[in-house]
Amino acid sequence: MAYPDEMTRNLPPSAAGLIELASLEGEEYLVRCAAWLRQELDVFAVSIGELEGEKVESVRVIGFARRDGEAGPDGYALNGTPCHQVVDSRNSHCVVEHARGLYPEDELFAEFAIDSYVGIPLRDGFGRTFGLVCVFDDKPRGDTEEMLALIEWLGTRIGSEAGSLRTRRNLANSVRWMAPSQARDVFINATAHLCEVLQVTTSLIMEWPEDQPGYARTITLLHQGQRLEEGSSPKPVPLSDTCFAGLESQDLITIPEELASTHTDCPV
Repeated sequence: MAYPDEMTRNLPPSAAGLIELASLEGEEYLVRCAAWLRQELDVFAVSIGELEGEKVESVRVIGFARRDGEAGPDGYALNGTPCHQVVDSRNSHCVVEHARGLYPEDELFAEFAIDSYVGIPLRDGFGRTFGLVCVFDDKPRGDTEEMLALIEWLGTRIGSEAGSLRTRRNLANSVRWMAPSQARDVFINATAHLCEVLQVTTSLIMEWPEDQPGYARTITLLHQGQRLEEGSSPKPVPLSDTCFAGLESQDLITIPEELASTHTDCPV
């Protein structure tokens, strides 16, 4: 069996780096991917960012690499930048030259005399833009189409890793918000958090009555923003011939560690 160092020893540096990237995940993947793209494309900098704010006015940088090795910004405002056009159009955007003149309000472009730009949106499973990858250089680039093709080729994996980080962070924030609540409030609010974090239309929590095997009662349910009316207490329904038929009361699920320690009486 060939180990990674043996497999990459005789490969060109770019190919070896790409193979090494495949074994990484999460934040490490995003940081190393930005560095690999910057070197492969021979550009001034590469940035991977996540949209922030209710009105999507800024970007939080989650992966960055610069030619001189200096650290990048923690984030930046979208207004006055070509990234704003990527987000608005939900499509890629290329500037072959004169980028600094076209976007005079972009502070980074002004500081480093940026001349060319390529950016693509990162989309979630519903096609909604939640971030972007952008590449910029301090000289004109006539090969923006080739640059765009490479970035888009990696875009799916970048989006997957960035999306996973975003989901885990939102879950952690949800748990911190719910922890002080009573157990009943946690169940009521959990469905809304699940719909938001997992980006699904429906979330529900059910219980299995001990005196009615094969039946289940819905504790709380949220469907397309509509919640099960409080106090309605629906009667237990049979699970046979439903998607829940294979579940049993002893099935285990994975929940965040913080929630488990807060509610020690929870059987799961």
